[in-house]
Amino acid sequence: MFGIRQDNRLVKIFKTGFSSLFIKIVSVGISFVSVPMTLTYLGKERYGVWLTITSVFALITFADLGLGNSLTNSIAKSEANQSDSDAKIQISNTFFTLLVISSLLLLVFIFFLSQHSFVSLFNFDSILSNLETQKSVYVIACFFIFNLPLGIVQRIYEGYQKGYIFQYFLLISNLLGFIFLFIFIKMNLGLPYLSFALLSSTFIANLLAGFYLFLFLKPSVKPSYHLFEKKVANSNLKVGLIFFALQIFSFLNLSSDNFLIMYFSNAGNVPAFDIVKKLFTVSFLLVYFIAPLWPAFSDALLKHDYAWAKTIFYKSLLYSLLVTASMSGILLILSPYILDIWVGQLIKPSWNLLISFYFFTIVANFGGVMGALMSTKDLLSSQLKFVGLATFVTLFLKIVFIRFWGIDYIIWANVIGFGVFFVLPSLKMVNQIFNSKIVIIE
Repeated sequence: MFGIRQDNRLVKIFKTGFSSLFIKIVSVGISFVSVPMTLTYLGKERYGVWLTITSVFALITFADLGLGNSLTNSIAKSEANQSDSDAKIQISNTFFTLLVISSLLLLVFIFFLSQHSFVSLFNFDSILSNLETQKSVYVIACFFIFNLPLGIVQRIYEGYQKGYIFQYFLLISNLLGFIFLFIFIKMNLGLPYLSFALLSSTFIANLLAGFYLFLFLKPSVKPSYHLFEKKVANSNLKVGLIFFALQIFSFLNLSSDNFLIMYFSNAGNVPAFDIVKKLFTVSFLLVYFIAPLWPAFSDALLKHDYAWAKTIFYKSLLYSLLVTASMSGILLILSPYILDIWVGQLIKPSWNLLISFYFFTIVANFGGVMGALMSTKDLLSSQLKFVGLATFVTLFLKIVFIRFWGIDYIIWANVIGFGVFFVLPSLKMVNQIFNSKIVIIE
């Protein structure tokens, strides 16, 4: 099918893909057990407090300003040029820039807590004691803030096309986190300890994987403060801001629906939409094989191996769309029965909403493969242009569709907006680039 055994890039892609999928299955299994454990132990209200606080601080992940994604491209370029010295410079500049950002965030957080109380701010007075809330907030905030500079570890592995190694550390840390959770519940400890157990996985994975990376796998690229250069940091920031803008557009496209439904319709319509959305996310399992394509495409384009990139791109696109169409088709046909077993008679979505999600999964998986190719340095600005235009059109259409036809049409806005303003122009542009580059080389 792909000729995997003879292709080192494909070997790395499939290693990362299968290991990521395996880790995700294990993580879902752990979550399946830990969520009811935590919910039963804390109770509905205190568990809701934890979800609220983590949702607030999860916004910190945007504070890396896209520098992590920018680093992946830089590492891929350094690897293609076989230059550990360039990689060390890029890693050093990204790490210390993020360290400064995280330090500033910590100061802002400390100042904010000195002026405001989370207890009164979110009306937690009757649920938790002020002391337990404040301790929980400190634990949750510290994990998100300290994990910001450590997040480069995973990006470095991905840049070297060794993301599967990081997944092994993530598996170990997920199991450790579950053990912590089990022990803390048995010891009858409070929310701050449970917050530690529930959020420690990624932090521990970054620490362990970082030690292995810089002490054994690639000690030559260990970050050094002496290599920090303002010029390099500014250059990385320019690229990072493009990724940051793409993250914002992605957030608007995928996370604004519930808000729009509540604002232009009513909150009672949200559950049906959200349940259907969760059902069709099963079709996105291929993302674990699509994500490793990005550094592989970067490596190929930097080495002017356009024939390989073209072949793998179109094959990946074909197989991705076939698998997605098949999986989503099965979900579409079985959805009334699945929903009846899952949530009973409470949710009865229309066939129009179900069919719109079917086509949405196809467009989204196309975007995943195209995004992996267009996240390479030379195509990044074009991706921003197409995605930005498609996002604004999609948001406009969503508002129009909800107001005039109802929530059953909201996802058709994604299908139309991205189908017309992203799928068609990006496919045309990429085809032209491949054909011209290959002709020049020949």
